[in-house]
Amino acid sequence: MKISLIDVNSRLGSICGAFLLTFIASANAEDFPALNGSIVLELNNRTTWVGPKHTQRNDLFLFAEANTALQLTENWLVRAIVTLEPLADPYPDKNRAFENEDVRWKDVFIQYDNGVAGFRGGRITADFGFAWYGAPGLEATTLAEDYAVWDRMGASGWYRLQSDTFGSTTVSASMYSLDTSLFSASWLNTRQQKTASRGGPSNTDSPTSFAVALYGTDIPKLPGLSWQLALLRQQVDFVTDSSGQRVYSVADEKGASANLQQRIAFDNGIDSTTVGEVVYLKDKGGIPGASGRYLIVGETLRYGRWRAQTALTTRWLDGASADSSRDRLFALTAGYDFTDRWSCDAVWRQARVFGETADSVRVRLRYQLPF
Repeated sequence: MKISLIDVNSRLGSICGAFLLTFIASANAEDFPALNGSIVLELNNRTTWVGPKHTQRNDLFLFAEANTALQLTENWLVRAIVTLEPLADPYPDKNRAFENEDVRWKDVFIQYDNGVAGFRGGRITADFGFAWYGAPGLEATTLAEDYAVWDRMGASGWYRLQSDTFGSTTVSASMYSLDTSLFSASWLNTRQQKTASRGGPSNTDSPTSFAVALYGTDIPKLPGLSWQLALLRQQVDFVTDSSGQRVYSVADEKGASANLQQRIAFDNGIDSTTVGEVVYLKDKGGIPGASGRYLIVGETLRYGRWRAQTALTTRWLDGASADSSRDRLFALTAGYDFTDRWSCDAVWRQARVFGETADSVRVRLRYQLPF
């Protein structure tokens, strides 16, 4: 029997509603429900010089994020993450100030976690890779966002293992499909609701795509080291070409990632974190024979309230198309924390993508308010 995505979303909503009613009714009134989270506000200015003529473009924009959790009991919560940001790219030779800003849902899910095992369901991000959100510094994640498994509707679960030899190891698995619900549209419709008619990786009627991951940390003989290994397979029923026609000669997208992070605290007060990640995508985008390979290395140095960060991403795209390319992105960031809430960062970035080189300088003033 074929289950439509609408049916899955409807059932998931009913289950979440039942859980909400049950746990709000049974929670300790003195402690729960409790609301906590954080709000981030940023003022950003990015100046970019593109191509051999160094065409200049200035982009002044706001970014805000509200990460809110409604703690129903000690183990149950509902989390919603909402962002305000530009949801359309600027024109290559046009300045922009606070244009195309819109609010969108990032993640919305219900979660259970007892400290050893847990699961979440709703609009989720699957565990696969690290650099797409955690490459050191500003402007360092762009190429790695190719393999980010976000904007998915489904469920994920995890189990934590403790060992005197291997430290803490978490096994996780996610099953999902691309979110085509109302949550996929921005609030002012700058980004329209995704539809099944576009096809592509995990854009299917039911949550038949999956990702599995192992994450390790707190290794007694290797202090400061953490690692992740992950695999994914995203079902592809069809893709659409540049003319909007459906192409059914497709293959499921497969991927593997591995990353290491090493933190060292020196006696002179310098704190160092080194990261490295490799990712391979086979039949990238559902195109048979297409592939993507990624290598990311980065470093963060902290001393008191100062920090310096650098990251280098290299991407190799291969396939029987004009999209074959070797791309590179280098970013160098310096930052200072005025207080626990106020900070400022400046970055210089050089990116070479599909043969075109662009240099950019960005300055960010950031305020974070926990609650």
